[in-house]
Amino acid sequence: TYTTTKVADDELLEGKIDEQYATSPHLDLEKYELEKDAEGNYVIPANATGTYESGTIQVIYYYEEKDIPLTVHHYIGGTETPVPLKDGSVAEDVTDSGKEGEKYTTSPIEDSNLSDDYELVETPANSTGTYTGEEVEVTYYYKRVSRQVVINKYDEDGRTSLEGVTFTISTKENPQTIIGTYTTDSKGQITTNLESGEYIATEIEVPEEYDLPENPTTEFSVTKAQDKVTLNITNTKKKGTVITHYYIENTETRVPSIDGGVVEDVIQTGNVGDIYATKEA
Repeated sequence: TYTTTKVADDELLEGKIDEQYATSPHLDLEKYELEKDAEGNYVIPANATGTYESGTIQVIYYYEEKDIPLTVHHYIGGTETPVPLKDGSVAEDVTDSGKEGEKYTTSPIEDSNLSDDYELVETPANSTGTYTGEEVEVTYYYKRVSRQVVINKYDEDGRTSLEGVTFTISTKENPQTIIGTYTTDSKGQITTNLESGEYIATEIEVPEEYDLPENPTTEFSVTKAQDKVTLNITNTKKKGTVITHYYIENTETRVPSIDGGVVEDVIQTGNVGDIYATKEA
């Protein structure tokens, strides 16, 4: 649909009849571009060049409103590095375009396509808006998945918190390299943050009255699907033994019992630190 709305001032050329004239379009307009045909070629009016005739010759160039380009980036936070995708490739820029004043909408990479090790930082303020100016650029930033990891250390009763239990944490891929050493606090807890991956927590030191577990390692994973990782681990107290002997004074001869025999030793076992009591024969 053609209109008579001007995109630039008219230009007046004058010459004598039968002299040649030539016109040219404006190709530097900010918001408009010369009309193109179906093959993408500029449409030049048939009388753009010619010979002056008697009267006025009108040469009309028609222009279309320019498309404003839209580019959407998907970068690792703080960089211009494209974020990895689940299939091993990286995210490519998404391009679109629209006319001045039209609305646009963009979206982040879906979790089903995004690498399991990354998640969206936040939705940019211009993720939706209106085409204005010469170009619209929207950048989504992504970060490595990181989750809080809490280790709760308990006595074997599963309720009493144990302070002073020390763990090392390493990756399952490289268990010899320790990435952190942590000790439980007064609440029997260790709290840290770890990026997504497979890990090993190894118990290396316990309070004096407790035994290290036979298997001191606990494997765990940090994934995007988790809000927090919680490990509940218990310890068994060391066992102690009390033997009560019943001897005749100044000997190691057992004292006779009422039934004609001797009073045998009494053996008691219990947890280190627990109170014990003996009794007379």
